[in-house]
Amino acid sequence: MGEPLEGVKNYRKPRRRPAHLRTKTGCLTCRQRKKKCDENPVVCHNCVRRKIDCIWPAKPDSTSNVPSPSAGLSITPESAHSDRDGLRTTGDEDEKIYPYISPTSASLSPVSAIRGVEGDDGDDDDELPLVVSPQLTTFSLNTRIHSPPLFDYMRRVFVPQLVRPATDGQYIKDFTSGSLQVANHIPFFMEALLACSAAEIKENDPFHRTLAETHYIKAIGGMRAYLAQDQSPLAEIIALRTVLVLCIYERTRLHHSEGVSTHLYGAAALLKSCWKRMEVSRSMPADWTATSILTLESFMFHVATSIPFQYPFPTSSALVDEAFLNAQLMLERLWLENAVDYPHSPVLGAPPMLFSYVRQVALMYSQYRAQRFDVRECHRLDHDLRRWSDENIPDSDTVNIVGAADTADTSLSLSLLTDPQNASQSFFGPKLYSLAARLLLKYMIAHSSGLRGQHLSQHLSSLLSEFMLLVRFIEPAVDYFAEYYAWPFYCLGVCINDAQTQDLLMNKIMAFWKMTRNGTMRRLADILTQDWNALSNDTG
Repeated sequence: MGEPLEGVKNYRKPRRRPAHLRTKTGCLTCRQRKKKCDENPVVCHNCVRRKIDCIWPAKPDSTSNVPSPSAGLSITPESAHSDRDGLRTTGDEDEKIYPYISPTSASLSPVSAIRGVEGDDGDDDDELPLVVSPQLTTFSLNTRIHSPPLFDYMRRVFVPQLVRPATDGQYIKDFTSGSLQVANHIPFFMEALLACSAAEIKENDPFHRTLAETHYIKAIGGMRAYLAQDQSPLAEIIALRTVLVLCIYERTRLHHSEGVSTHLYGAAALLKSCWKRMEVSRSMPADWTATSILTLESFMFHVATSIPFQYPFPTSSALVDEAFLNAQLMLERLWLENAVDYPHSPVLGAPPMLFSYVRQVALMYSQYRAQRFDVRECHRLDHDLRRWSDENIPDSDTVNIVGAADTADTSLSLSLLTDPQNASQSFFGPKLYSLAARLLLKYMIAHSSGLRGQHLSQHLSSLLSEFMLLVRFIEPAVDYFAEYYAWPFYCLGVCINDAQTQDLLMNKIMAFWKMTRNGTMRRLADILTQDWNALSNDTG
């Protein structure tokens, strides 16, 4: 890499120094203020508290000799130097823009157990804990940190909560570390994470909403430019992960958005391209197992559960259908190879076939709302789903599951963390989604038969009672994975018509919103409120 920034000395690898030295070795901001820096990676706590930019010096040895997986990821010393010199704004000439300097080494895989990569000097004591293959070429990234608290929120809250809390704790740590390392090296992935974080960090805050839109636009523009220059498998995997993060952002919009459908279509196209390359190199899936599981599960999850948030109501797409089926088949193959453990999987927490049923039911309901659905298909789907549930969710009697919890303060979705021996509790997620899908099917069948009001409630009473028991024992203060519950809550909201039950559900949704700042839950509250008001006007 080029010469280090002016006035910045060469320092040994980062490690916490004695207190009397840290005024000279911390971030540049603390050095200038002559304050002791805690040397917390990326953003120190001093800068977070003062809400100022946390600037770190460039490492003279930050250029890796490891060859790049693709030419598009390499960067020359001249270009790095010129990019840094050319960074300007149109505002006050005295305003300084500091580059955010990323730490060395990066990974796309969330599991460090796949294959470790030692540093050139063999000294691992000071290296980041997750350095795995395939490895990115290391270079410094100039990213303006507009809001240190936002960056801190992104790395401490948003990124760790992208996977289920019931999965392995070490997996969550490795996933968080790996994702941040990728973001440190790939500007548009960083922008996507910051966009979602800015949309969630505060309610009704114009500054962060504007900041979110800015990061979102930069993420899309950067990703397009990146793919135009680099069409390697690595580039496509990075872009795919970015698209799936952007889907979360689109689901949180306060108004109808076509962006969800657009991003899912783009993700399907990227997956199709990746699979073509994997067919050429059969060794690739083994090297990318952990990343593949995470990416495929995320794709299936968003395709199946995002339909209520898509506008206009989606129809089946041949490209998305093909990618969804291939993702399902690959995950099932990995399960047969013992690479996937459904109760501990990062996103689905259930066999992929269940989410295939979920997508079919969701598409059926969108056709129902457009008044062009076939009730015979509802009956067939209900029969198939009930049979599959009986065969794959053993003895999942809801009353028995709920009886395992002592109080409503216990989140059954997290019961694996405290009671892994209780096999029935590991089927909480599958049971919840199975009930939600069956409830929505029964609702469409009953409605097409002319059942309304009290008669409809009586027809659905058995499934509603089971479902409400499960919902009661989902505790937002303990279980942060709000995205997972949005679609089941939506199904329940569609099927209830009494004010008391609606209030109970809305209280649960808003509790998730207040505890997790999850934008999908806030959008869900608006959707259900609008539907309930329309139903009340029709019956009034």
